[in-house]
Amino acid sequence: MRSDAACVSLALLLGACSGSSESGGPAPLSARAETISRTDSVKAAPGAAAATTAPSGDGFCEKTFGPGQKPFVAPVERPIGGVPAAVPTPAGWSYVNLWATWCKPCIEEMGLFARWRDGFQREGMGVSFDLWSIDALADEAALKSRVTTGLPGTVRWVESDAAFATFLDSVGLDKTAAIPIHLLVDPAKNLRCVRVGSIHPEDYAQVKSFIATH
Repeated sequence: MRSDAACVSLALLLGACSGSSESGGPAPLSARAETISRTDSVKAAPGAAAATTAPSGDGFCEKTFGPGQKPFVAPVERPIGGVPAAVPTPAGWSYVNLWATWCKPCIEEMGLFARWRDGFQREGMGVSFDLWSIDALADEAALKSRVTTGLPGTVRWVESDAAFATFLDSVGLDKTAAIPIHLLVDPAKNLRCVRVGSIHPEDYAQVKSFIATH
C-alpha cells in the first residue's frame, strides 16, 4: 500500500489520490471500520482556481480559530531510527503538514514548500515548516531515506494510528480526514487555520495574507 500502484488501488475504493469527482468536488468517502488505517487517509484535494485578486487569506482555510481559541497540541512523536532528533519548533508561525512517503500528492508538495519557505524568508516572515509523517513502522526505511535526501522543514514522525486519530480530533477533524493536511499555528502556539487536501502555487499569497493579518 505504500507504492503508487497501491495508491491507485485506494483511489478505486475510496476516491483517493484522484483529485476530484466529476462535479468538481471531492469524491465521497466510504464508510469506515472503527479501526483506523493510515491508508484510509490519503486523497488529493479538488482543483482550485487561481486567485485573480489579492486574497484575504481566509479562503485557504477550511476551519479558522481566533487567538487563544484552540491551543495547538502536537501529535505524540516517535523517533526516526538513525536520524538526529528533531529540533524544537522555533518561535514564530509554524506551517504544520501531515504527510506520508507513500502519498503521491504529499511528495509533490515538498518542492512547493521549499519555494514557500524561501519566499517567507525573503519577505522577513518567520515561518517554520513542521512535516509530520504518518508512515507506519514498516516504512521507517523509506521515511529515513526521504529525510536524509533532504526535505524543506523539520521532519517528525507520528507515533501510531491511535496518536494520529487523537490528533485529528484535537484539531477538529473527523478520523476519516485525508492527508495531506495543512495547519497554521501562531507564535503563541494556538491553532489558527486548518486545510485538508492538496495545495497549489497560487495558495502562497493566501497563506502569506493570513499570517500577515492574524
